[in-house]
Amino acid sequence: MRCISNAIPLGRLGTVAWTLYLFGAQPALAYSLGDHEQITLAAFRAVAPCLTDPEGRPKELPDSLQKRVIQANLWEDRNLLNKWLRYSHFYHPSSDEIEEAGIRENSKARILDLEDRMRDAMLGGAPLADRLRLLGFMLHHIQDMSVPLHVLPVNHFWTDGFESLDVRSSASLASESCEALVAEAVRLSPVDIHEQVARSTLQHTLAGYLKATLPSDLMVPLTWFWTEGSEQRFGSYGVLGNAFGMGWLKLGRQSILIRQDEFIRYKRDRLAAAQAASQAIIMKHWLLGALDAAR
Repeated sequence: MRCISNAIPLGRLGTVAWTLYLFGAQPALAYSLGDHEQITLAAFRAVAPCLTDPEGRPKELPDSLQKRVIQANLWEDRNLLNKWLRYSHFYHPSSDEIEEAGIRENSKARILDLEDRMRDAMLGGAPLADRLRLLGFMLHHIQDMSVPLHVLPVNHFWTDGFESLDVRSSASLASESCEALVAEAVRLSPVDIHEQVARSTLQHTLAGYLKATLPSDLMVPLTWFWTEGSEQRFGSYGVLGNAFGMGWLKLGRQSILIRQDEFIRYKRDRLAAAQAASQAIIMKHWLLGALDAAR
């Protein structure tokens, strides 16, 4: 089986891209907002059979509660003042000091901030709406950590191939997994889960491959799509550029064919990671009473 590595970075964003950034273009969308909604809804559906009251009786979360969490999740990406001036949606798990956020703090710092705010909300008896909003913000950043471009990190726009590829997640939670989910939720903090997903995504991206159809013996490294930065700088698109999800790819004079199901397989794996992490976060805050209107 043939494998080619050592991708060559294409460089940082050019002058035109930075001009668009400064005058209102929206980079770093992570998943499309539709993906965030899909992941969150799927997580709520999967966790639902595991939710019980103190007497062990099944308890349902109203649709209105789920909608509030989703609205907050989406708002975390639309709140441009917070996103551009305070917290980025990037985090490199192997270099906490990397200048991936410029003057802003990184995604991990945002999770730590939200943990503190949720703790204060719980101790202070904050209204349910406030707690649901904090949960939605938290879910957004944890879901972002399953996106390769957010852990390398790579500046990107709404046209990014990975994020624009429309894939429905097939992940689910079997009822016999409830005990394991509760154990994970008790054991891990939100920042632990954030870190765990980020490290998994980074490892998968740096070591993973997509199988080409033509040439049939070629395994295409994922680093051909995204290249890690150096010297505490942003990464960039790799030698194949922003071509994730495309069929025929050009590498110099060579044409490479990757079937769509290979791209879908990889993105579905990342969606599943985002959903699993979301389930743990939802369960944790259920156990804390953050989803209880009477709290």
